[in-house]
Amino acid sequence: MKENNKGFDSKKLLLILAAIFIPIIGPILVLRSNRFTKVGKTISGAWLGVFLIGLVFGGTGEENTNSANTAAGTKDVEEIKEEVNREFKAKLSANVEDNEINLKIKSNVPDGGIFEISLLDSDYNMKTNTAVIKNGIAEKTFIMPEDAPVGTYLGMASFSFNSKDYTQPENIINAYGKDGSKMLGDQRAQKTDGKSYFGQINDIDFYYPTESAVREKQNQTFENAVNELINKSNGIILDVSPRHGDGSWKFVNVFISDDWYYSPEHEKERLAEQLGSAMQNIIWNTGKVDETESIMVYLVDTYGKDLATPKILGGYKIKR
Repeated sequence: MKENNKGFDSKKLLLILAAIFIPIIGPILVLRSNRFTKVGKTISGAWLGVFLIGLVFGGTGEENTNSANTAAGTKDVEEIKEEVNREFKAKLSANVEDNEINLKIKSNVPDGGIFEISLLDSDYNMKTNTAVIKNGIAEKTFIMPEDAPVGTYLGMASFSFNSKDYTQPENIINAYGKDGSKMLGDQRAQKTDGKSYFGQINDIDFYYPTESAVREKQNQTFENAVNELINKSNGIILDVSPRHGDGSWKFVNVFISDDWYYSPEHEKERLAEQLGSAMQNIIWNTGKVDETESIMVYLVDTYGKDLATPKILGGYKIKR
Protein backbone atom coordinates (compact mmCIF):
# COMPACT_ATOMS: atom_id res chain seq x y z
CA MET A 1 0.00 0.00 0.00
CA LYS A 2 1.22 3.41 -0.94
CA GLU A 3 1.22 5.89 1.97
CA ASN A 4 -0.18 9.36 1.46
CA ASN A 5 2.54 11.77 2.48
CA LYS A 6 0.67 15.04 1.73
CA GLY A 7 1.17 17.50 4.58
CA PHE A 8 -1.62 19.40 6.29
CA ASP A 9 -2.64 22.56 4.28
CA SER A 10 -2.68 25.33 6.92
CA LYS A 11 -3.57 28.07 4.38
CA LYS A 12 -6.62 26.14 3.30
CA LEU A 13 -7.71 25.90 6.94
CA LEU A 14 -7.30 29.64 7.43
CA LEU A 15 -9.43 30.31 4.36
CA ILE A 16 -12.16 28.02 5.69
CA LEU A 17 -12.15 29.83 9.04
CA ALA A 18 -12.21 33.21 7.29
CA ALA A 19 -15.21 32.13 5.22
CA ILE A 20 -17.06 31.20 8.40
CA PHE A 21 -16.10 34.04 10.74
CA ILE A 22 -15.35 36.96 8.40
CA PRO A 23 -18.53 37.70 6.36
CA ILE A 24 -18.18 38.77 2.72
CA ILE A 25 -14.36 38.94 2.69
CA GLY A 26 -13.83 35.31 3.80
CA PRO A 27 -16.11 33.72 1.18
CA ILE A 28 -14.65 35.93 -1.53
CA LEU A 29 -11.13 34.74 -0.70
CA VAL A 30 -12.33 31.12 -0.92
CA LEU A 31 -13.89 31.74 -4.34
CA ARG A 32 -10.64 33.24 -5.67
CA SER A 33 -8.40 30.54 -4.21
CA ASN A 34 -7.21 27.52 -6.24
CA ARG A 35 -6.98 25.37 -3.14
CA PHE A 36 -10.70 24.47 -3.16
CA THR A 37 -12.72 22.23 -5.38
CA LYS A 38 -15.82 23.33 -7.27
CA VAL A 39 -18.02 21.97 -4.48
CA GLY A 40 -16.17 23.97 -1.84
CA LYS A 41 -16.47 27.16 -3.86
CA THR A 42 -20.19 26.54 -4.39
CA ILE A 43 -20.73 26.18 -0.64
CA SER A 44 -18.75 29.35 0.00
CA GLY A 45 -20.72 31.25 -2.65
CA ALA A 46 -24.01 30.08 -1.13
CA TRP A 47 -22.86 31.26 2.31
CA LEU A 48 -21.94 34.66 0.85
CA GLY A 49 -25.40 34.94 -0.79
CA VAL A 50 -27.22 34.06 2.40
CA PHE A 51 -25.28 36.68 4.31
CA LEU A 52 -25.92 39.40 1.74
CA ILE A 53 -29.67 38.63 1.72
CA GLY A 54 -29.77 38.81 5.50
CA LEU A 55 -27.87 42.09 5.43
CA VAL A 56 -30.28 43.71 2.95
CA PHE A 57 -33.49 42.56 4.58
CA GLY A 58 -32.16 43.03 8.07
CA GLY A 59 -31.40 46.68 7.29
CA THR A 60 -34.89 47.18 5.85
CA GLY A 61 -36.42 45.77 9.02
CA GLU A 62 -34.46 48.23 11.12
CA GLU A 63 -35.55 51.07 8.91
CA ASN A 64 -39.16 49.93 9.19
CA THR A 65 -38.80 49.80 12.97
CA ASN A 66 -37.39 53.31 12.99
CA SER A 67 -40.23 54.48 10.73
CA ALA A 68 -42.76 52.85 13.04
CA ASN A 69 -41.18 54.54 16.06
CA THR A 70 -41.23 57.89 14.26
CA ALA A 71 -44.90 57.42 13.35
CA ALA A 72 -45.70 56.49 16.93
CA GLY A 73 -43.92 59.61 18.16
CA THR A 74 -45.86 61.75 15.70
CA LYS A 75 -49.10 60.14 16.87
CA ASP A 76 -48.20 60.96 20.49
CA VAL A 77 -47.63 64.59 19.53
CA GLU A 78 -50.98 64.70 17.74
CA GLU A 79 -52.73 63.20 20.76
CA ILE A 80 -51.14 65.80 23.04
CA LYS A 81 -52.29 68.54 20.69
CA GLU A 82 -55.79 67.07 20.61
CA GLU A 83 -55.83 66.94 24.42
CA VAL A 84 -55.03 70.67 24.59
CA ASN A 85 -57.88 71.45 22.18
CA ARG A 86 -60.37 69.74 24.49
CA GLU A 87 -60.29 72.71 26.84
CA PHE A 88 -63.21 74.69 25.42
CA LYS A 89 -62.88 78.47 25.31
CA ALA A 90 -65.18 80.90 23.51
CA LYS A 91 -66.31 84.52 23.75
CA LEU A 92 -69.20 86.28 22.00
CA SER A 93 -69.22 89.89 20.78
CA ALA A 94 -71.67 92.07 18.85
CA ASN A 95 -71.26 94.81 16.30
CA VAL A 96 -74.10 96.97 14.95
CA GLU A 97 -73.74 98.82 11.65
CA ASP A 98 -76.79 100.39 10.02
CA ASN A 99 -79.42 97.61 9.94
CA GLU A 100 -76.93 94.75 10.31
CA ILE A 101 -76.08 92.97 13.55
CA ASN A 102 -72.96 90.83 13.50
CA LEU A 103 -72.53 88.29 16.28
CA LYS A 104 -68.98 86.92 16.37
CA ILE A 105 -67.49 84.05 18.36
CA LYS A 106 -63.76 83.77 19.03
CA SER A 107 -62.85 80.26 20.14
CA ASN A 108 -60.11 77.62 20.27
CA VAL A 109 -62.40 74.99 18.73
CA PRO A 110 -60.79 73.32 15.67
CA ASP A 111 -61.96 74.26 12.17
CA GLY A 112 -65.29 72.76 11.21
CA GLY A 113 -66.95 73.01 14.63
CA ILE A 114 -70.59 74.13 14.45
CA PHE A 115 -71.96 76.82 16.78
CA GLU A 116 -75.54 77.93 17.40
CA ILE A 117 -75.99 81.71 17.40
CA SER A 118 -79.24 83.41 18.47
CA LEU A 119 -80.52 86.99 18.51
CA LEU A 120 -83.34 88.15 20.81
CA ASP A 121 -84.79 91.61 20.13
CA SER A 122 -86.46 93.93 22.64
CA ASP A 123 -89.90 92.55 21.71
CA TYR A 124 -88.69 89.01 22.56
CA ASN A 125 -88.58 87.82 18.95
CA MET A 126 -85.76 85.30 18.45
CA LYS A 127 -83.73 84.35 15.41
CA THR A 128 -81.35 81.37 15.47
CA ASN A 129 -78.79 80.13 12.98
CA THR A 130 -75.58 78.10 12.83
CA ALA A 131 -72.03 79.15 12.03
CA VAL A 132 -68.97 77.01 11.23
CA ILE A 133 -65.71 78.04 12.84
CA LYS A 134 -62.63 78.69 10.72
CA ASN A 135 -59.30 80.02 11.96
CA GLY A 136 -60.79 80.65 15.40
CA ILE A 137 -63.81 82.68 14.19
CA ALA A 138 -67.49 81.74 13.84
CA GLU A 139 -69.92 84.53 13.03
CA LYS A 140 -73.41 85.31 11.78
CA THR A 141 -74.82 88.56 10.44
CA PHE A 142 -78.53 89.28 10.93
CA ILE A 143 -80.20 91.74 8.54
CA MET A 144 -82.85 93.67 10.47
CA PRO A 145 -86.08 94.94 8.85
CA GLU A 146 -86.89 98.64 8.78
CA ASP A 147 -89.52 98.23 11.50
CA ALA A 148 -87.20 96.36 13.88
CA PRO A 149 -87.88 97.49 17.46
CA VAL A 150 -85.59 100.00 19.13
CA GLY A 151 -84.23 98.70 22.39
CA THR A 152 -81.81 96.41 24.18
CA TYR A 153 -81.05 93.19 22.29
CA LEU A 154 -79.54 89.96 23.56
CA GLY A 155 -76.93 87.85 21.76
CA MET A 156 -76.60 84.17 22.68
CA ALA A 157 -74.44 81.28 21.49
CA SER A 158 -73.55 77.70 22.37
CA PHE A 159 -71.44 74.76 21.16
CA SER A 160 -73.71 71.72 21.24
CA PHE A 161 -73.74 68.01 20.46
CA ASN A 162 -76.57 65.62 19.59
CA SER A 163 -78.56 68.34 17.82
CA LYS A 164 -81.54 67.31 15.74
CA ASP A 165 -80.66 69.90 13.09
CA TYR A 166 -76.97 69.16 12.51
CA THR A 167 -74.11 66.81 13.38
CA GLN A 168 -70.65 67.88 14.46
CA PRO A 169 -67.91 66.75 12.02
CA GLU A 170 -65.68 63.76 12.74
CA ASN A 171 -62.67 65.76 13.93
CA ILE A 172 -64.83 67.56 16.51
CA ILE A 173 -66.34 64.30 17.77
CA ASN A 174 -62.84 62.79 18.05
CA ALA A 175 -61.68 65.77 20.10
CA TYR A 176 -64.69 66.29 22.40
CA GLY A 177 -66.60 63.00 22.24
CA LYS A 178 -69.92 62.21 20.58
CA ASP A 179 -71.81 63.71 23.53
CA GLY A 180 -69.21 66.31 24.52
CA SER A 181 -68.09 64.24 27.52
CA LYS A 182 -64.38 64.67 26.63
CA MET A 183 -64.68 68.45 26.71
CA LEU A 184 -62.66 70.22 29.41
CA GLY A 185 -62.60 73.70 30.91
CA ASP A 186 -64.73 76.09 32.97
CA GLN A 187 -67.14 76.69 30.09
CA ARG A 188 -68.20 73.06 29.86
CA ALA A 189 -71.79 72.60 31.05
CA GLN A 190 -74.11 69.62 31.37
CA LYS A 191 -77.49 69.57 29.66
CA THR A 192 -80.63 69.12 31.71
CA ASP A 193 -80.98 65.55 30.43
CA GLY A 194 -77.80 64.69 32.33
CA LYS A 195 -76.53 62.66 29.37
CA SER A 196 -74.57 65.17 27.30
CA TYR A 197 -72.48 68.32 27.56
CA PHE A 198 -72.14 71.58 25.67
CA GLY A 199 -69.85 74.58 25.48
CA GLN A 200 -71.45 77.46 27.40
CA ILE A 201 -70.85 81.01 26.17
CA ASN A 202 -71.83 84.12 28.12
CA ASP A 203 -74.73 86.12 26.69
CA ILE A 204 -74.22 89.77 25.72
CA ASP A 205 -76.70 92.65 25.57
CA PHE A 206 -76.37 95.69 23.37
CA TYR A 207 -78.36 98.64 22.02
CA TYR A 208 -80.09 98.68 18.65
CA PRO A 209 -79.81 100.69 16.50
CA THR A 210 -77.81 103.08 18.75
CA GLU A 211 -77.53 103.79 22.45
CA SER A 212 -78.88 107.33 22.02
CA ALA A 213 -81.95 106.03 20.17
CA VAL A 214 -82.60 103.50 22.92
CA ARG A 215 -82.16 106.09 25.69
CA GLU A 216 -84.57 108.42 23.95
CA LYS A 217 -87.19 105.69 23.68
CA GLN A 218 -86.69 104.67 27.33
CA ASN A 219 -87.17 108.27 28.49
CA GLN A 220 -90.39 108.56 26.52
CA THR A 221 -91.64 105.23 27.83
CA PHE A 222 -90.82 106.30 31.39
CA GLU A 223 -92.70 109.56 31.08
CA ASN A 224 -95.73 107.83 29.56
CA ALA A 225 -95.80 105.21 32.31
CA VAL A 226 -95.54 107.78 35.12
CA ASN A 227 -98.25 109.98 33.59
CA GLU A 228 -100.53 106.98 33.21
CA LEU A 229 -99.96 106.05 36.86
CA ILE A 230 -100.80 109.58 37.99
CA ASN A 231 -103.92 109.79 35.79
CA LYS A 232 -105.29 106.48 37.06
CA SER A 233 -104.75 107.34 40.74
CA ASN A 234 -107.86 109.57 40.86
CA GLY A 235 -105.89 112.49 42.23
CA ILE A 236 -104.03 110.59 44.94
CA ILE A 237 -100.62 110.80 43.17
CA LEU A 238 -99.59 114.37 42.36
CA ASP A 239 -96.06 113.95 41.04
CA VAL A 240 -92.95 111.75 40.95
CA SER A 241 -89.31 112.89 41.13
CA PRO A 242 -85.84 111.79 42.27
CA ARG A 243 -85.48 112.20 46.04
CA HIS A 244 -82.05 113.80 45.86
CA GLY A 245 -80.59 116.52 43.71
CA ASP A 246 -78.21 114.22 41.81
CA GLY A 247 -81.04 113.05 39.53
CA SER A 248 -80.62 109.38 40.45
CA TRP A 249 -83.78 107.29 40.40
CA LYS A 250 -82.44 104.91 43.05
CA PHE A 251 -84.25 107.07 45.59
CA VAL A 252 -87.69 108.32 44.58
CA ASN A 253 -90.33 110.68 46.04
CA VAL A 254 -93.97 110.04 45.20
CA PHE A 255 -96.04 113.07 46.15
CA ILE A 256 -99.42 112.20 47.67
CA SER A 257 -102.50 114.45 48.11
CA ASP A 258 -103.92 115.37 51.52
CA ASP A 259 -106.49 112.58 51.15
CA TRP A 260 -103.78 110.43 52.69
CA TYR A 261 -104.43 111.90 56.11
CA TYR A 262 -108.05 110.78 56.04
CA SER A 263 -107.36 107.17 55.10
CA PRO A 264 -107.29 104.22 57.55
CA GLU A 265 -103.89 102.78 58.50
CA HIS A 266 -104.40 99.51 56.64
CA GLU A 267 -105.23 101.41 53.43
CA LYS A 268 -102.12 103.55 53.86
CA GLU A 269 -99.92 100.43 54.15
CA ARG A 270 -101.53 98.81 51.11
CA LEU A 271 -101.23 101.99 49.00
CA ALA A 272 -97.57 102.44 50.00
CA GLU A 273 -96.68 98.87 48.99
CA GLN A 274 -98.59 99.07 45.69
CA LEU A 275 -97.10 102.42 44.66
CA GLY A 276 -93.63 101.37 45.75
CA SER A 277 -93.75 98.18 43.66
CA ALA A 278 -95.23 99.97 40.62
CA MET A 279 -92.56 102.68 40.63
CA GLN A 280 -89.74 100.15 40.98
CA ASN A 281 -90.94 98.21 37.93
CA ILE A 282 -91.32 101.36 35.82
CA ILE A 283 -87.82 102.54 36.72
CA TRP A 284 -86.19 99.15 36.13
CA ASN A 285 -88.04 98.43 32.88
CA THR A 286 -87.11 101.77 31.34
CA GLY A 287 -83.42 101.49 32.19
CA LYS A 288 -83.30 104.35 34.71
CA VAL A 289 -81.68 101.95 37.19
CA ASP A 290 -80.07 98.61 36.50
CA GLU A 291 -82.17 95.62 37.52
CA THR A 292 -79.39 94.40 39.81
CA GLU A 293 -79.64 97.57 41.94
CA SER A 294 -82.23 98.39 44.58
CA ILE A 295 -84.73 101.26 44.42
CA MET A 296 -86.16 103.00 47.51
CA VAL A 297 -89.57 104.66 47.04
CA TYR A 298 -90.82 107.23 49.59
CA LEU A 299 -94.34 108.63 49.87
CA VAL A 300 -94.32 112.33 50.79
CA ASP A 301 -96.92 115.11 51.13
CA THR A 302 -97.00 118.35 49.14
CA TYR A 303 -94.51 119.87 51.60
CA GLY A 304 -92.01 117.07 51.19
CA LYS A 305 -92.65 115.50 54.60
CA ASP A 306 -92.37 111.72 54.74
CA LEU A 307 -95.67 109.88 54.96
CA ALA A 308 -94.36 106.33 54.44
CA THR A 309 -90.76 105.13 54.25
CA PRO A 310 -89.43 101.77 53.02
CA LYS A 311 -88.08 99.27 55.54
CA ILE A 312 -84.74 97.59 54.93
CA LEU A 313 -86.26 94.11 55.03
CA GLY A 314 -89.36 95.03 53.01
CA GLY A 315 -92.68 96.71 53.65
CA TYR A 316 -93.32 100.27 54.74
CA LYS A 317 -93.33 102.23 57.96
CA ILE A 318 -96.25 104.67 58.15
CA LYS A 319 -94.95 107.97 59.53
CA ARG A 320 -98.11 110.08 59.35
